[in-house]
Amino acid sequence: MTDINDRLYKIRKPLEILNNTFQSVLTASRILVIDEFMIPFRVRIQFRQYTNNKSHKYGVKLYKICTVDGYISKVLVYTGKNEKVSGQGQSEKVVYELLKAVEHKEGHHLFADNFYSSLPLGRKFFEEKVVYCSTLRSNRRCIKEKGRCTVSRMIV
Repeated sequence: MTDINDRLYKIRKPLEILNNTFQSVLTASRILVIDEFMIPFRVRIQFRQYTNNKSHKYGVKLYKICTVDGYISKVLVYTGKNEKVSGQGQSEKVVYELLKAVEHKEGHHLFADNFYSSLPLGRKFFEEKVVYCSTLRSNRRCIKEKGRCTVSRMIV
């Protein structure tokens, strides 16, 4: 029985097999990178993305967690805006979902771009003893509430 709200119901099983194969072939190294990439795709689907400044303007957006060597550990397909879960934004949900691929998080070094950075996320990783390196956008809600800081002040 398929879920009527699942936009990936036709490829859900192959995607799970792909992610399981990624994780079974190679265990994730201590240094991990989270990023997104786009598969050029012009067919009409609800979750097709448009990016003006890219060479492939239309496509399907995927998120990945990979090693510094480029080996992908897990892939998520962006299926459009979802409801906020307990105050989490899209970027935090993506990071938590991708990190499920890593068994023992303690001692890992995680690198990401500014899309995936927030103060609550940094604090949570600090508590879990995960080294998290990312640039923080100055227009994030958590920064606006506390005021912007100088470069010399440690945020977390």
